[in-house]
Amino acid sequence: MDFADYQRFVDSLPIPALLVKVDKDDTHLVHHLNPLFTQEFGYTQEDIPDKQRWWEKAYPDPDYREAVERQWELEYQLAADSEQDKVSVDARITDIKGDERRYRVATNISTPIIDGIYPVFFINLEPRIGNYL
Repeated sequence: MDFADYQRFVDSLPIPALLVKVDKDDTHLVHHLNPLFTQEFGYTQEDIPDKQRWWEKAYPDPDYREAVERQWELEYQLAADSEQDKVSVDARITDIKGDERRYRVATNISTPIIDGIYPVFFINLEPRIGNYL
């Protein structure tokens, strides 16, 4: 499967998702957002070109952002130490309008899908009306 095929697959998912290139300098460029990501959060790839910009928008309160980042790093380290391949953290994410909702943010840390690119999934933890996972 090449990158274009994987983009089409991610675009078909019933949950918000993005593809990010993990790099050594921790920039983590965002390579693709699926339509549900933009629909759910309101952000485009221009709004969040990299990890830092995403974290600033998703977690605008610096203290909360730091707490989520510490939790993510802890979960990542625990997964790596126990040879697990999945990491997830529950967090309140702020959308482009300033509204907050709770999500489980999850990824696979062991194997990139292609050339250092990893998927990140966002599962809404709040009750919904209608058909949604």
